[in-house]
Amino acid sequence: MSEFAVKVQNPIKVPIINRDEKFPVNVVYCVGRNYVEHVKELGNDTNHPPIFFSKPAWTVCLSGSKITYPPSTIDLQHEVELVIALGNNRTIYGIAVGVDLTKRDVQKKSKQTGAPWFSSKVFSGASPISSIFCTNRSS
Repeated sequence: MSEFAVKVQNPIKVPIINRDEKFPVNVVYCVGRNYVEHVKELGNDTNHPPIFFSKPAWTVCLSGSKITYPPSTIDLQHEVELVIALGNNRTIYGIAVGVDLTKRDVQKKSKQTGAPWFSSKVFSGASPISSIFCTNRSS
């Protein structure tokens, strides 16, 4: 008999360059509206501070994975991101390259109605990531 009432998903395990261990992904924290040219491109006010949002771990896919074009969009856009992998005690464990995929047309509708961006940012394969380069020599 299982301890849980429903199936628990195994953690996403990201390879670490030159290590046998893998890095477990718990949650993806994101910073938006932090690049002035992109803020202008999307018609947002550059005087407003950046915004923060998160994505569930299951949106992460590893480098080289096949990503299926998500449903309910005709305007899928990408942004290359610096990924900071946090280790024990919230120290920087390492860095990687990531991609933030966005259903831009869905996001635009959400913004117009004041609804959350969840459906534009959270879907299978929405967060591709490279292997992690460990920057913490003591880890």
